[in-house]
Amino acid sequence: MIKNLLYVYCSIIFFAILYYVVVKYVGSEKDKANIKTYEGALYYTIVTQFTVGYGDIVPHSKIMRRITMLQILTVNSFIFHILNKK
Repeated sequence: MIKNLLYVYCSIIFFAILYYVVVKYVGSEKDKANIKTYEGALYYTIVTQFTVGYGDIVPHSKIMRRITMLQILTVNSFIFHILNKK
């Protein structure tokens, strides 16, 4: 159980850092307007990871969309693995 939570927390930290760095260096102006701080990247990561999707922050550039898709696939794989593990 602790190991599973560790996977989830590590993925949150990993994707938050990834979003922050990508937006800072190669993100579009709209992405930069949405994610200005690490806290904004963390917020976007948590909302995306738990598939709430409020819509207040959305990816505008191709790279942000691709990372978002990667995050959704990765996290869902973790969840399916955790749920199917017996």
